[in-house]
Amino acid sequence: MVLDAGHGGTEIGTSHAYPDGTVLAEKDLNLRVMLRVRDLLQQAGYQVTVTRTRDSQVNTDKKDLTGDGKVTLSDD
Repeated sequence: MVLDAGHGGTEIGTSHAYPDGTVLAEKDLNLRVMLRVRDLLQQAGYQVTVTRTRDSQVNTDKKDLTGDGKVTLSDD
C-alpha cells in the first residue's frame, strides 16, 4: 500500500491564517494525517510505503515523469 501526502516543499496547497497569526497549510496537515494513518496501518500489520516523510518536493530531480515534454506540477 502506498500513501501520498500530496503537496510538499514549495507547493503548499491551500492555507488559513487565524487571528492570532497562526497559519495552517494544507501540505502540513496532509503530511501529519498521512504519517498517522501509516502508523495505524503498520500497527494493524499492513506493509506501507509513503511518498515522503518530511516537507519536501517529491520530484526533486525535476524529471518529466508524465512524458509530455515539460516538467509541471503533474510530475511531482
